[in-house]
Amino acid sequence: MAAAFLAVRTGHDALAGLLLALSTIKPQMVILLILLTLLWSASSRRWVLFWSVVGNIVLLSAITSLLIPDWIWQNLVQVFAYPRYTLPTTPGEIFTLWVPGVGKQLGWALTILLTGTLVWEARLAWGKEAYWFVWTSCLTLAATQLIGIPTATENYMILFPAVVMVFAAWDEQWGPVGRALILISCLGLFFGVWWLFLSTLVVGEQPIQSPTLFFPLPVFLLVGLYWVRWWVLRPEQPLLDRWRRFRHKI
Repeated sequence: MAAAFLAVRTGHDALAGLLLALSTIKPQMVILLILLTLLWSASSRRWVLFWSVVGNIVLLSAITSLLIPDWIWQNLVQVFAYPRYTLPTTPGEIFTLWVPGVGKQLGWALTILLTGTLVWEARLAWGKEAYWFVWTSCLTLAATQLIGIPTATENYMILFPAVVMVFAAWDEQWGPVGRALILISCLGLFFGVWWLFLSTLVVGEQPIQSPTLFFPLPVFLLVGLYWVRWWVLRPEQPLLDRWRRFRHKI
């Protein structure tokens, strides 16, 4: 995924399409991102990227079908069966455990809120530059974990590019203060999450992690991405520099 974003930024659209097609090995994690990519590439008239994504997905599916003719059906069965034999896989299921009376409704409310946010941001990214697409893609990856698509915390490795984007913006805009904030965040995301895991671990026939672990990283990234949104999407108008000039005039 990181290599795909780099390829988009540097104009290597054929390579980016291949890499994005390969990411569909975990389809529920990238289905919204693939949709965003097709919409954005069409709006930006980057047809090489559009057809590379579509063509490589079709090609890879066809090649695999020659070896295992019904693999697509088998994969769909596994995807839809996953929530039945594992821990809660969506915020709605977790909220239902915590507050049975309104948990399902809270899950739907979160789904509607995040869906509306992604539609709005995709509309704003329509026809924009590559860096706008990459920021919106990182937001889409983070929101996908909470929007109601079944997932698990082991899939959060796909969020690493979003973490790098937030940290890079802090470092670029705030220098030493930003690097201190990065260090604090790293300590929190590592030791803090491990502490939360160990303190909420349910020990029975086998250790079971708490559903609480579902939220820290995606929520951190949703907040962080909107925190750095201006810096990433308006590089020609750094917000901090504008504020400094404004104070100097006063």
